[in-house]
Amino acid sequence: MILVKVSDAAALRVYLDGVQIARCPGNPSCVFGPHGLVLALPLTSTGILQSIAYRPALPEPPTDWRPSGSDFDADVALATRSQISMVPSEPITVR
Repeated sequence: MILVKVSDAAALRVYLDGVQIARCPGNPSCVFGPHGLVLALPLTSTGILQSIAYRPALPEPPTDWRPSGSDFDADVALATRSQISMVPSEPITVR
């Protein structure tokens, strides 16, 4: 289990090997607390884990969206085009 906490963010997305595996808000284990967003995730796969906190939130993906290996790059590009502030975490190797 990994616990991701961010303060001063409107949204959080977590990626494993570039594939979005969780979104906050949007994930049932996402909590808006007095100190920011908290997301608890079980880790069931190995790879490189990274999160990005966004302010304001990124637009929600279209209803037909499916996770893919290009999610990380696509979200960063969208945030850049939309002038959305991003704070990425350091990558973590999950074994």
